Amino acid sequence: MERNHGIDFLKNICVVMIVTLHILKASGTLVTNNDAARYCLSWLLETLSYCAVDCFALMTGYLMLGKKFKLSRIISLWMQVFFYSTGILALFAIFSPNLLTKHDIIAALFPIASSSYWYLTAYMFLLFLMPFLNLLLDNLDRSATNLLVTAVVVLLSVLPTILNYDIFFTNKGYSMLWLAGLYIIGARIRKYGFNKNISAIDAFFAYLVVSVAVWISIPYYGIQWLNYTSPMILLASVSLLFCSLRINWRHQAFCKIMSLLAPLSFSTYLIHAHPLLWKTILSPWFSAYAFLPSGGFIPAVIVSAVIMQIVCCLIEFLRSKIFSLLRIHVFENYIDCRIDYFWHSAL
Repeated sequence: MERNHGIDFLKNICVVMIVTLHILKASGTLVTNNDAARYCLSWLLETLSYCAVDCFALMTGYLMLGKKFKLSRIISLWMQVFFYSTGILALFAIFSPNLLTKHDIIAALFPIASSSYWYLTAYMFLLFLMPFLNLLLDNLDRSATNLLVTAVVVLLSVLPTILNYDIFFTNKGYSMLWLAGLYIIGARIRKYGFNKNISAIDAFFAYLVVSVAVWISIPYYGIQWLNYTSPMILLASVSLLFCSLRINWRHQAFCKIMSLLAPLSFSTYLIHAHPLLWKTILSPWFSAYAFLPSGGFIPAVIVSAVIMQIVCCLIEFLRSKIFSLLRIHVFENYIDCRIDYFWHSAL
C-alpha cells in the first residue's frame, strides 16, 4: 500500500514537538520568570507543540480504521518496548549500578504495567479496543458517526475545560478514554473526509491562531485551556492533521526521508523518555538550558529535539535490522497464528 506522505511528515514533526515539550519542562523556563523574553517564548513554543500527543491519537484512528486486528502488531510493539526498557536498564546496571533502585528495576522490567510510559500503557489498551471501535464505526451511518464525535468532543473536551473539572476522569488527556475519543475522531475524518475547500494554508493558519490564542490566555486562565483534552488543543491537532493531508507532496527526496523516518520515530519516545535515562542524564543536561541567552534558547531547544529524533531513529534502524536477522517477525507471526487458531477453535 502506498504510504501517506502527509501522515509520515506529521509523525516526524509531532515527535520533535514531544521532545520539545520534555526539554522545556526540564529546563525550568516555564516556571522561572527571571528572563521575561525567554519565559514568554518558552510558553509560546509550549503551546505550539502541545497538540502533538493528540495528533498521534488522531493519526491512529485515521490509519487503523478498517484494518484487520493482528495480535502480531501488539507483540511487535511489546518486544520493541521491552528491548529498550531492559536494554537501557542493562547499560545502567553495567556502568552505573549505584544509580539503580528497586523501583527502577521493576519499572524497566514491567514498563507497561508500571506506566513508565503513560502514553504506551493507554495505547496498548486501545489496541485491544480497536477492532470493536472499528466494528462500531463501520456500522454507523454518517449522521450517527457525527453524533458520536459530537458527544466525544462535548463530554470529554468542551465541558471539562469550561467547568475546569475532570468530569469523566480523563486525567486531562493522560488516559485511554481520551485516546479512544481521539481515535473515533480520526476514524471519522478517514471515513468521511473533510471540507475540500480547506487548503493546507488555511489549516495551518487555524493551528497558529488557536495555539497563539491559548498562549495569550495563560496569564488570565493559567493552563486551563492548555491540556490534551482542551477543545483549543483538539482544534489545533485536527488543523495540523488537515494541513498535512492537504499538502501536495512533490519533492521525492523529502518524501523518501519522511517515509524512512516515520516508522522509526516511535523509538524516540521510548529512548529519550526512559525514566532512568531521563532523570539521570537528559533532564539534568537540559536543565542547563535555563542559563542560555534568550536569543539562543529557542533555537537550542528545537535543534536538540531534531538531533534527538535523528539519533534515536538511527538506533531504531539498527535494532530493526538485528531483529530482522534474528527473524523475530517469524516468531511474532507464529504466536499470532497459534492464538488465532485456538480462538477460532474455542468459538
